[in-house]
Amino acid sequence: MLPPEWIAPQPFSLDFWCGALSFAPDAKRQEMHRKWGGPYDSMLGNWIAPEPVVSIAKEAKDLLRGYYYKEPVRFQARLTYCAAVAALSKKPDFRARDKYLDMACALDEKG
Repeated sequence: MLPPEWIAPQPFSLDFWCGALSFAPDAKRQEMHRKWGGPYDSMLGNWIAPEPVVSIAKEAKDLLRGYYYKEPVRFQARLTYCAAVAALSKKPDFRARDKYLDMACALDEKG
């Protein structure tokens, strides 16, 4: 059996995850990702939002505007989760990791 401190929920820390995923901030790349408006990928589209928000959203960007931008810490946590999935998969995608963490860091600067 695992010690309780290993399985106890931990508060979200963007700095912790950036370090754990070996993410190195880069101002030029972050600016490019901050302006990212390309097609929303499947990971963004699969996030679960409350039913009232989902029922009025016509596109993924409606969820971003109507729900996630209003809750930046939740948005950062979900972006960080996407980065972890991208970085720790069998075929790591470090460009996706950087994209997600750049967007999470940009939200941190706004907050």
